[in-house]
Order: sequence, then C-alpha cells, then structure tokens
Amino acid sequence: MTQLIKHRPVTFSVTALCLIIYLVTLLLGTHIIVYIFQYPHPRNPETFLQLWRYFTPALIHFSHLHIAFNLIFWWILASLIERVRGSGRLLGLLFLIAVISNTAQYVVSNAPFGGLSGVVYGLFGYVWIYGKLSRWREIAAY
Repeated sequence: MTQLIKHRPVTFSVTALCLIIYLVTLLLGTHIIVYIFQYPHPRNPETFLQLWRYFTPALIHFSHLHIAFNLIFWWILASLIERVRGSGRLLGLLFLIAVISNTAQYVVSNAPFGGLSGVVYGLFGYVWIYGKLSRWREIAAY
C-alpha cells in the first residue's frame, strides 16, 4: 500500500477523495454534497468567486455504478500518465480538464451534476494523442 501511495500519489489521492465524498453522500444525502461542491452560478457572487467550485463537481458521484466505472477508468488512465509523465503533469491535466468539462456541462445542462467522466474522457484523449505524436512511445506500448 505504501508503494502505491509513493509511486502514484495523485491517482491514489483522487480515488480516495472520491470514495470519501461518496460515502459522506450516502450518509448525509446528496443535497448537502451538491450544495457544498456544486458549480458556481454566475448570478451568485458568493459562489462565483469560490474557485474550488469550478473543479469540485468532478469529485461527486451519484450511484454505485457511476463511481465504479469512473474510478476504474480513472485508475487505469491516471496510473499510466502518472507513471510515464509524472505526478505534476497528471495534477495539471486533472485540474484543467475538470474545469473545462465542468464548465461545458454547466453551459449545456445548468443542473446539478458531478463525476469524473469528463476528466476520464479528457485523459483518454490525452493518452491517445500523446501516444500518436510522441517519440517516447511508452504510452502507446502500454
């Protein structure tokens, strides 16, 4: 376990954080978690300036299957990127993709939402394009 945390700290931390938030959601209810982590509304200056809210919807999950599939694919792709490109690159990708995908989801739906799906799709695209364009073929060969 310590080797896992040592070699894949971002992958492990995000997985653990998602699981903890999901367990809290089961215990306290969805409404409390959505209230704390929801995407900011532009007409509410109080939440609009709380910058973490642009990222945190990626950590919320609403069902067993939702979190299971997201974390399986997160684990596969994030472990690969963290091994080949490093923790800093994965962390940067996580924040960038989460903010972009959460913003897109908000523009399209304007309803409470959550999950790592947008991040997983973004990481899949990153692995695919990086593997095609890179001379360092570790990702493509994995």
